[in-house]
Amino acid sequence: MLFTDPWAITVAEDFDADGWLYIPREMSEEERREWVTAALERLRPMIGVERWDGSATTSSHLRELLESGIEREVDMESLATFQVWPIPGPAALLCRVTVVPSRIVRGVLGNPPVGVVHPVDATHIGPGVQFSTRTPVELEEGVVDLYSVDLIFDDGTAAVVISLEQSMAALITHAFPGLGVLKDVVQIDRPDGSRFTSTQPTVVPDVQPWEMTLS
Repeated sequence: MLFTDPWAITVAEDFDADGWLYIPREMSEEERREWVTAALERLRPMIGVERWDGSATTSSHLRELLESGIEREVDMESLATFQVWPIPGPAALLCRVTVVPSRIVRGVLGNPPVGVVHPVDATHIGPGVQFSTRTPVELEEGVVDLYSVDLIFDDGTAAVVISLEQSMAALITHAFPGLGVLKDVVQIDRPDGSRFTSTQPTVVPDVQPWEMTLS
C-alpha cells in the first residue's frame, strides 16, 4: 500500500525538461480545461506529424492523449505525476514519484533481482539504484519488447520511487534524460517535516551497460 500523504515533494531548482508536462492533482473541471489548452499550445509542433497508421496528427489526437493522462493520474497515489512526450510525435507515457514501504522494494530487488540494477545518485535525496526491466509482449505484428525504469531510493523504512511506466524502447530512451534531471531537482519531506535521505543500497549492481533494442 502506498503512503504518500502527507509526504511532500518540492522542486529545489527549475524543472522544465522538453516534453515533460506536470499534471496537478485534484484539478477542477475548469482547471483541467485550462491545463489541456496550455499543453496543446506546447505540443502544437506535433500537429501534422505522421502517426503510426500513416495519418496526420491532429489537435484532437493530442487532446485525447492529454485527457487520458489526466484520467489516469486521478487513479494513482503519487506525490507527483508527469505526462512525458519524449519524441516529436503523438506518443506519451507517465512518470510518477511515489513513496512505498521499504519491504516492497526489497522484494523487487531480491536475490536475484527480477531486472537489471545499476547505481544512481540524486542530488537532494541520496544514493539509490536504477531498476530496469524488459518484457517481451506478443502482438499481432509479432513480439515487441517493452521496457520500464524505476529509480529507487531507500532509507530502510520507506522508499522514494521515480518511475517511467512500461513502454517501447524509443519512448523510454528519449524520456531517460529528463528522468535524470528530475531526480536531481526534487526534494522529499516526511510527514513530520524532516527531509528524506536514502541510505547506501545493499543490492549488488550490474556492471554491464544497460542496453535496449531499438529495432
